Amino acid sequence: MTMTMVPMFTYGILKYPENIVAEGGINIIENTMVKGHVMYAYNGKSFPITRVTNNPNDVIYGTYFEVYEQMVTAGYDVIEGYDPLKPPHLNMYNRDLVEVIFPNGEKKQANMYIANKLMFNDSLIPEYEIVTGNFDDRRTHMRLILESNM
Repeated sequence: MTMTMVPMFTYGILKYPENIVAEGGINIIENTMVKGHVMYAYNGKSFPITRVTNNPNDVIYGTYFEVYEQMVTAGYDVIEGYDPLKPPHLNMYNRDLVEVIFPNGEKKQANMYIANKLMFNDSLIPEYEIVTGNFDDRRTHMRLILESNM
């Protein structure tokens, strides 16, 4: 029996290579990017959420990898509140194909979780934007946390 591998692009808690390896991921490439999306911190201080802008100047950074389909459907989809049988407006995130750009300029299609605007609209505001597009940018993230607590 052949196990299907699924290409993924993750930008938040699912992007760390040590976790990806433990989950059976291969072909891990960090510092990849997706254009046409903006990243925000949920409530200004928590996990990342993204919004599609289709503006090529808007970029988010993350990790590309390939992982067994079972890990995606029984693991990641559950974590991200995605059910392909539900209408998109009822999911927390929806899994869509995006073009991922590698550091060497190569491009590949991969699955990415995109926030349901209806569920996260209160956090999709300029004050909560992670302007660098990198969830690990602690200066930006800490600025958001400090400002939201003032």
